[in-house]
Amino acid sequence: MECSLNNRSEKTVYSNRGFYQTVGQPLSYVLIKTYEKESMETKGPIVLIDDDEDDHEILVPILQQIAPHNPVVVFTRGQDAIDFLRTTDQRPFLIISEVSMNTMTGLELRRQIEQDNGLRKRAIPFIFFTHPVYKHLVEEAYDLTIQGFFEKKSNMTDITTQLQAIIDYWSNCLHPNRFASQDL
Repeated sequence: MECSLNNRSEKTVYSNRGFYQTVGQPLSYVLIKTYEKESMETKGPIVLIDDDEDDHEILVPILQQIAPHNPVVVFTRGQDAIDFLRTTDQRPFLIISEVSMNTMTGLELRRQIEQDNGLRKRAIPFIFFTHPVYKHLVEEAYDLTIQGFFEKKSNMTDITTQLQAIIDYWSNCLHPNRFASQDL
């Protein structure tokens, strides 16, 4: 199956795990096929932005395991994530971003989201999940009104525990995305 993304032709392959994967250089996104719209946006996609494909191989299966009803959309470039957020009619459940990326840092990504009235009003929880962590990055990140900053742990058990805590928190937290459009 062929699809077009950012004026590039890329092949889309259906995986046995139930999601579509766009392949090509660089990997642009991974989107699980099933998406259920609900008034409480706890089933919306989890948007993961990280330019390290090894991290995708670790984080996506963990997220699929702990949040099986949330599609996972993976971007290797911040601009692709912004384009997705501006054009999708889906209401993302959560954004998880790496801070240190080549083309656009996670801080620049967050800054652009905050400067875009449409994206800012969507009130999508934004979490940094990164390594290494430095005090000045944490301070700058919180100046950009993020909702959490986590250092990636070094083993799968600890990473799973971290992500489970994040998903559990945002599954129970009330914020504007948790209400149907007519309730706003």
